[in-house]
Amino acid sequence: MGVENFWQQFKHNYLHTTAQPQFDHLVWILIYKVTPSYFAHAGMLDNIYRLGCSKPLTTYQRAFKMSWRKLLLATLALSGKVYETNINKWTCNCGCQMYHCHHLCKHLVQAVGDPGVDFWGSVIHCQVVPIYRHPALVPKGEAIGAYIEPNNGSVTDGDDHKWSGDCSILQVPTKHLQSSDEDSIIDFTASLPMAQPDSNEDSIIDLTASLPMAQPDSDEETEVSINHVPPSQLSCILKTSVIYQLNLLSDTLRIKAEKLQKASEIILAQIPQRNKIWMLHMSTGRTCSTTWAIGKGKTEQRKVKNTMGYHIASTASTPEL
Repeated sequence: MGVENFWQQFKHNYLHTTAQPQFDHLVWILIYKVTPSYFAHAGMLDNIYRLGCSKPLTTYQRAFKMSWRKLLLATLALSGKVYETNINKWTCNCGCQMYHCHHLCKHLVQAVGDPGVDFWGSVIHCQVVPIYRHPALVPKGEAIGAYIEPNNGSVTDGDDHKWSGDCSILQVPTKHLQSSDEDSIIDFTASLPMAQPDSNEDSIIDLTASLPMAQPDSDEETEVSINHVPPSQLSCILKTSVIYQLNLLSDTLRIKAEKLQKASEIILAQIPQRNKIWMLHMSTGRTCSTTWAIGKGKTEQRKVKNTMGYHIASTASTPEL
């Protein structure tokens, strides 16, 4: 099924204009079109892709969330029987977990309640007991626990990720800081070279000489060069730019006027023919249905739309509009 789906997507997305491509053409498409897109899509599926933005839930996570919401609203039986639920091991003796596709039951779900928004995107389904281990899986009313490293053999929607979800490693480590402010100041200043005070100007030059010289960017150089242009040359440059823009606009309007003039000549030549189909088609802004070109390409449909009801002489050719 996977191979059939791949070839179906491949034909639909990359070979929709080629019925029987040549072998070299097919190889080129696979190397330069298909492979980069698959690498980009694989990067988007990784959980370190755009850490600052929220990611959409996967197919498994959406189904898990729907099942959780449904069981959360379910009513408990009034038989008075008490079931033994263990959230840490994620077990319940009601016997409904073995029949649920996500190994959930209403007793466990209602014992936890609403786990929060961050839970749905980071929940992991393990293959061994406990099936679900997450800081938000605590009894209702208790605070969220510390981060739990997922066990080996966990199923993260079929993919292994580079980052397991521990947000503490994204923060600045503070282990090197001491408990008191004085100790921390001593530790930081001890690693720095002691500056010897000197009243001479040479010592200041020696200290700054070890710093890298800032290289000016290209934008700064351009800005400086423009600021140093004499006013007479600057006005000449601006005048030349304005003239170029005016010439470009004039050429564009001249070409448009020639096309309108050619179209008006065609319309004036067709009026004596008194063809009702063509005249109605032109008066409605060429919005009539072009049923003559059904099943044909866009070029043929456009040609029919432009020449519907057009009468020409026996030696003339169809105009190109």
